[in-house]
Amino acid sequence: MDTDHSWYELVLRSSPGQLDLLTGLLAEQGFANSELRGQDSNEAELVVYLQAAGAAQAASMSRALTASLPAGMVTAAAPRQIDNSAWADNWKSFFPRLPIGKRLEVIPPWEQAAPERDTVIINPGLAFGTGQHATTRCCLELLDLCLQAGDSVADVGCGSGVLALAALRMGASSALATDNDPVAVTTTLDNARLNSLEAGLETRVCDGPPSGGLYDLVFANILASTLVGMQPALTRCVAPGGRLILSGIDDERLPNVQTAFIKPGWTALHCLQHDGWSSIAICRKEAST
Repeated sequence: MDTDHSWYELVLRSSPGQLDLLTGLLAEQGFANSELRGQDSNEAELVVYLQAAGAAQAASMSRALTASLPAGMVTAAAPRQIDNSAWADNWKSFFPRLPIGKRLEVIPPWEQAAPERDTVIINPGLAFGTGQHATTRCCLELLDLCLQAGDSVADVGCGSGVLALAALRMGASSALATDNDPVAVTTTLDNARLNSLEAGLETRVCDGPPSGGLYDLVFANILASTLVGMQPALTRCVAPGGRLILSGIDDERLPNVQTAFIKPGWTALHCLQHDGWSSIAICRKEAST
């Protein structure tokens, strides 16, 4: 790990009834390293551990985290720096190596790559999306099913960049990673360098899907309501014959997403469900000749 970074404790307060959804949303953004306190009281605390290059960056990460959650779900105290020596090794247990299917594996920097697998190294300290949460794991599994050699890829809401980098590692010709958070884009670039995959990667800080281009495979690992709102822009950037992978969908909202996206000209390919979350892959039909 980068010794210039320190660990900070961010205390989020919410009602006990929101805890399952809150922990799922945070884990999807890469904040799987958390501790639950006071779940038997009227206001529970979820302590999230952040690694940041100073208090200003920790505060920025805290603001980005809370802004990504539904309005009114949490109140947050200012991040507090903690004793790095006490935390230095304990936090690693939150990020085990993650094999996906028969080909892919996502590992943190302190693990050794398995020679028989396509390996992506993700530094979890500043990552938003490490592969540990069900929605990201399902995206990676769908990548294994849907990616074709030489595909152009777009990752909308890239977080740590794990999806774009995995696609490049597995044979994509290029990948565009976009996010509305500059920290996420910087993290994606750092992880690309860690994997020597900078040459095939383009990044942009922007809201929503890219405009003006068509891609063979598009990822959008975002909440269901956001996906539905982005439907026109997301479908426009998929090339004829291309595939669109949608994730971050809680099971109850899966029918809404399917209704919004599976329209004439589109075919359902796969649906994966795990831990109350759903991910789907759909295909745009080839253009008529």
